[in-house]
Amino acid sequence: MVERINYQRPEVDSFGVATVDERYVMMNKSFQNGEYGECINYARSMIESALKYVYRMLKGVEIEKDLNKEYITLHQLSTKTLKLLNSELENADTIERIQIDMINIIDTIGNLRNATSVSHGSATRTKSVNEVEARYILFNSESIVLMLLDLLFNKTHSLKINAVGSIIDSNGLKKYSDFSYKDEKRDINYLVLEGTGTISQVSVTFPEWVDIKKDKEFFSDWISEFVEDDVTVEDRSTVGINKFMYYSKKKDFYYEVQIENNILYVTREFH
Repeated sequence: MVERINYQRPEVDSFGVATVDERYVMMNKSFQNGEYGECINYARSMIESALKYVYRMLKGVEIEKDLNKEYITLHQLSTKTLKLLNSELENADTIERIQIDMINIIDTIGNLRNATSVSHGSATRTKSVNEVEARYILFNSESIVLMLLDLLFNKTHSLKINAVGSIIDSNGLKKYSDFSYKDEKRDINYLVLEGTGTISQVSVTFPEWVDIKKDKEFFSDWISEFVEDDVTVEDRSTVGINKFMYYSKKKDFYYEVQIENNILYVTREFH
């Protein structure tokens, strides 16, 4: 008997992006109803919505406004958006080429819908889309959108366990509220953004006899647990005697590290 493999594949709507979810639902409903042309239309629109969402989340502005253009093609949108995610890709150039090839396929089959009687009237010669073509586009569109939203999550969150910017792993921690947890064995407090579970600050309380300001190695070892591995120290003179700014180029994360008496604070800063 062949062992059944359970694939860990998330659903598109598990990311909670309303503009993408709407098109995802309509794409699947259209397929189930045998409306394959509409299914392809929604698939293409779903990808476009995901790309625009990712771009807006990373740049803080709509792509059309950012590039000062009234209209931008799907290919341009894909290329510009993927470049923002390159730091999360091991093979960025290869993935980008594959992505553009897949969008070419979507455009080609999607153009069939532009020639249907629904779009241009019954006097126009129509081209049909069959179930196999629609299913192929549906699955490929889902994969593209899942990759985009996965990469966005990785770009905007730390993947280190209980580092600042990661989603709290409450295993072994005591929960005080929806935004406060504590590791009582190590005297570490975690503040999280309510509703998201993302750690915004970590504070560590040391015994009074520990002078963390004098022991640089001890100080660095503790900080490294809560920040990205590639961090560098920014100019200390611009911060303060007991404050430091750390920066991760890969994630584009800033951290403020502060020492108050025997307490070490590591806080995510937004620029």
